[in-house]
Order: sequence, then C-alpha cells, then structure tokens
Amino acid sequence: MNVFNGVLSEKLEKEAKTLDDHIYELRMKLNPPSIFDKFKDPIITQEDKDDSQEMPFQSRLEEIRNVTKINRAISDILVAGKEEIERAIKTIKEIQDSIGSNYQFVSGARHEVLEDLLWIINGEESPSEESFKESPKESSEESPKLDGEFISYLNEQLKQELSSQNKMLLYNTLAAIHEQLAEKEDKINRLNRLKSLYYWKVAQKNYEKAREIDPKNLEAALGITKCSLKLSKYTQVIRLIDTNPNLTSSSEYWRFRSIAYCKQINYSEAKGNIIEALRLDHKNKLADEQRLFLKKLSEENKIKWRINRYEKGKKKIKYEIDYLENSHSKESSTYNILSIDGGGIGGILPALWLSEIEYRTHRPISHLFNMIAGTSTGGFIAAGLSVPSWCELYDSPYYKCSDSKPKSSASDILNLFQNQARNLITIPDNSWSLFKPKHENQDCRSFFSEYFGRVRLGKALTELVIPTVDVNDLTQTHLYTRNDDRRNYLKNDTFVDTLMATTVAPTLFPSYEMEGRSFFLDGTLHLN
Repeated sequence: MNVFNGVLSEKLEKEAKTLDDHIYELRMKLNPPSIFDKFKDPIITQEDKDDSQEMPFQSRLEEIRNVTKINRAISDILVAGKEEIERAIKTIKEIQDSIGSNYQFVSGARHEVLEDLLWIINGEESPSEESFKESPKESSEESPKLDGEFISYLNEQLKQELSSQNKMLLYNTLAAIHEQLAEKEDKINRLNRLKSLYYWKVAQKNYEKAREIDPKNLEAALGITKCSLKLSKYTQVIRLIDTNPNLTSSSEYWRFRSIAYCKQINYSEAKGNIIEALRLDHKNKLADEQRLFLKKLSEENKIKWRINRYEKGKKKIKYEIDYLENSHSKESSTYNILSIDGGGIGGILPALWLSEIEYRTHRPISHLFNMIAGTSTGGFIAAGLSVPSWCELYDSPYYKCSDSKPKSSASDILNLFQNQARNLITIPDNSWSLFKPKHENQDCRSFFSEYFGRVRLGKALTELVIPTVDVNDLTQTHLYTRNDDRRNYLKNDTFVDTLMATTVAPTLFPSYEMEGRSFFLDGTLHLN
C-alpha cells in the first residue's frame, strides 16, 4: 500500500492550499482583471493560472486522491480478507464524503461502480447514501408581508425610531420587501419591466441607507450588489469590492460578480470569480449552476463545436415529400415566411440559427417555410437552402432535381461561410479606394456555378424572393422569384444569375450584366 501514500500525503495538501491562497491574493492585488491574465508571477506559471480558472488546486488534488483511493479499495476488495474489506468500506465512505464536499469538481460515477463490486464479491452493504445527502436546512424566518399597509407601517416606524441599529434593521427589511416585489413582478410581467426596475431601485436606496449607518453591514452590501446586478450596473457590481472589503468573504458576492463579468462577455474572469465563490462555500448550489452554465457556454460558444454537433444531427433530418406538400399546400392553416438580411461574412449568424432550427426540428428549412426571402448574403443563404439536390444529365443543359431534398443543409451553408465564402467577402488587402471594386465578378460566378450549376429558380423547393437593383431604374426594386420563373419560362432566371445580381456590393464588385437585360446592383441598396 506504500505506492498510494505519495498522493495521499499531507504535504501535497498543504502545497495545493498554498497555491490556491496565492491565486486569491494575486486576484485581489491585480486590478483591472486583465492584468491578472498578463502578469508573470515567479511562483505560478501561466499554465497554472489558466488551470486555476477551471478548478481550485485543492479540488484538483482531491480528484487525483479519490482515483488513488478507488484503486486502493479495488486492491483490498480483490484480496477479500476481513481487514481489507473493512478498509475498503472505510475508503468508500471517505470518497463519498469527499464528493459531498467537492461535488462541483469531483466525479461521483466511479465510486458507485466500486460499491457494486464490493457487494458482488463480499455481499457487504456499502456505506449508506444518507451520509452523502445534504440535511435539509431549517426554514428561515417567514417572508415579510408584501402589502402596502405594512410598508407604510415600517416607514412610520423609521420616522419615530431613534436607535441607529433599529433603523438599519428597518431599512434592510424595507429593501428585502421591495426585492420580493421586484422578483414577483419579473415573473408576472416579463415584457414590461418598468415596475420591477422601480422596485429594484427602491430596494437599492434602502440598502444604501442601511450601509450609511453601518458600512460593514454585509446584508446591506450584498443587497446593493444584487440590486445593481438587476439594474444592469455590471461595472458597479465588480468595483463594489473596492469600497466594501468585507464582501471578499462572501460566496454570494463572488457569484454576483461572476454574473456581472458574464454579462460583459468576459468569460475568463467570470470563471475565476465563480471558482472563488465555491472555494468559500462548496455547497453554494447557485454558484455551481453558474459554473456549469459557464462551462457549457465556453464549449458551445465555439463554432467548430456547433458545426460538429450539426453534422451529427444531419443524419436525423427527414426529407419527406408528403410533409413538404402538406406544409406548402393552399389548405394549410399557416404560411411561414423566412426573411434573411445581408451583411457579408455576418451571414454566419443566420446560418448558425438556421442550423440550430434544423437540428431541433429534424426538418430542412425549405420544408418549414413557405417562402424564403433574402438580400445579398441573405439571398445566397436563401438560395442555398431552397435549391434542390441536382445532377447534370450527361453534358446537356438539363438537370435532374429532387422533389423534396435540398442540395444543402443549413450546416453546409455554415461550413461554406467558415471556409470558401470568407475568401470572397473579406477585403484581401488595405490598398483600396472606396469606389474601386476589389474583386472580379468571375470569382463569385465560379463559386456560384459550382454550387448551383444552371438550375433555374423555378426548381426551388419553396417560394423564393431575392431583390436586386436595376442600374437603369434606381428608384425601383427588382424582385427575382420562383413564381415568376415558373409563369414565364422564357425569362430563364437561374440561381447563378440571380445571386450574381443581388450580391454585387458597389464597393466590392462591379455591377453585374444580365445578358439581354440590364446591369444590376446589390439588393441591400433598397431592401435589407
């Protein structure tokens, strides 16, 4: 068993605590937060600082020690002597207690398997799970009444009260009542928050009056923090620690501070603050929820993660002709219209949202919407989602097109924006004049031709509307539609020509000449 003693030594435990304390001291000294990330410390490496944002060193060590204890318990169970079995039961109990104290960071899955193994080999019952469950907390004092009469009564008491201590308690009570009114109003009326914002403001003023009486009153300081957060004063929440040093001992304050950083899209600092909240109170369930939210956010915020997710989801998408015909029939009770604006490489955003819709509904966008309209980049997305899967018949101008399956899913479009489209939309260098086109039309035409061939608009799986501007009549918007192409076959409106017309941004591309018709400019000049 000596092989396990190194990991379980008290020396390692003390060193882990020293590192956590040092990280905490650095965070307190280095302000603003960006300095913490860049500061080169002689004791802590940059890698260690990054690790501390994910998990305290003591919890990291605890995870390793639990793995060691599990291995030791397995060894004891396999020997199966009386002394070894008793030691294994004791070890499992220690692991359970560890998970109870560090449940945010330490996995509990392994020890459950270990208990089963113990039961199978020896028939002994594993330690009771009751020791792991958190005992219910005694209910706090009854919430104060929320009626106006009680608030008036408290205000009258304030006028008559001479004791500073009692006044502070009355201010805190009034603040707590208005907090509850604000939270109740938030639940009842989420669209109109004026009333709830008023209650939060009143609550904050009462907490501030309580703090004037006693600057060290933690209840008032935390109340001001919460109200500031609800009033979207995120910088104020973060800086409160400068004027209220006693807040550093409060797990709740660090949780509020983490939320404030999250609202400012500073996820690195938000993670560091929530780790501190859990270090101070490992049973703070709301802080743990915030930690899990930040973890999920950091994962799902990566385009690559989402693309991989959508790629797997593509296998579940259903291309049913019956569903398409029913949803697009005149008898249908709904008519869904999807409008996608332009915006260059910003088209990655609608492509992302539409990928999410397909992932959740297991239906292609062309089956969910009766009409798709798009301008410029939005026109490309609209066309990409509605063009049918096609193949060229030998070397002829004719194409065999699917009646229900689009050529691309929304995630395919997202992939295009990540790779090919970026080269066509971004400006290649800085040596350009505002009114001089940067790209040749041929670049775009080659890209569109590879993707859409010579398929006509009339083949679109859903009604399609793509605006552009005729240079001979700049006052009018010209609309290319599936309906027009079907009604007038001689127009010969192809996907390629239509997209060339709607995507020629004046400062990036020259106007596009539609053979036998006119020159056209980007549709965003009129409609976006």
